[in-house]
Amino acid sequence: MDPREWLSLRFVRFLIAGSIAFVVDAAILTLLVELAGWPPTWARVVSFPSAVTVNWLVHRTHVFEPTDKPHTEYLKFASVQMLSAGINLGIYFTAVLTSPLMARWPIIPLIIGSIAAMFLTYFCNSRFVFTQRNKRPTVESR
Repeated sequence: MDPREWLSLRFVRFLIAGSIAFVVDAAILTLLVELAGWPPTWARVVSFPSAVTVNWLVHRTHVFEPTDKPHTEYLKFASVQMLSAGINLGIYFTAVLTSPLMARWPIIPLIIGSIAAMFLTYFCNSRFVFTQRNKRPTVESR
């Protein structure tokens, strides 16, 4: 399969979008912990919502077909992300608060939590967030 065919697969685009959000999350987390001296728990409180917003923008422009109600779509997307965050952040905070090694290297529980939440997020986004259930017919579709 050539690279163009791979990029046409929605799940591959989903993984790329998630990777972009992960980089945003990891970069902000690392900057706040290493350069600003923030505790890893408070740094994640800032890094995570930043990553969610970037992730939504990439998802709606490159992964799924956007709805005609971006505000509602964002609220649904954010809700799915909060559900996913329960898994992601639960793993992260448990590891950081119980293991000095994980507190020293917070990127490790960030990776583990992100992977654990990935499949739930894909399912919910494709079934509940980016859907056009009540599309009105357009002139072209009549």
